[in-house]
Amino acid sequence: MIAAIGAVAGTGSAGPIAPIAATTGTTPTSGTGSFASGLNQVQGLLDTTDSLASQLATGKLQDIGQYTAAAAQSSLAVQFTAALRDKAIAAYNSIMTMQV
Repeated sequence: MIAAIGAVAGTGSAGPIAPIAATTGTTPTSGTGSFASGLNQVQGLLDTTDSLASQLATGKLQDIGQYTAAAAQSSLAVQFTAALRDKAIAAYNSIMTMQV
């Protein structure tokens, strides 16, 4: 296990970074199940962002930072999902062009 890293001078009140847990000995999950779970999480982020946008438009949301953070998180999740899709398609195309 990696030891915790202390706060860097000049960073304010940032505390130590938590140690990274070892992953050896863990069993991998099903690729299809974990991908579907990831898509469900992305959909949840998009739903949250839509809800916060509605609240912001109607004046029920006072902290615009909540919406901004949710929108950025949703955007990154969609970009990451699209990148995974592109890599999967490229891998499939590469396999299909191989001669047997």
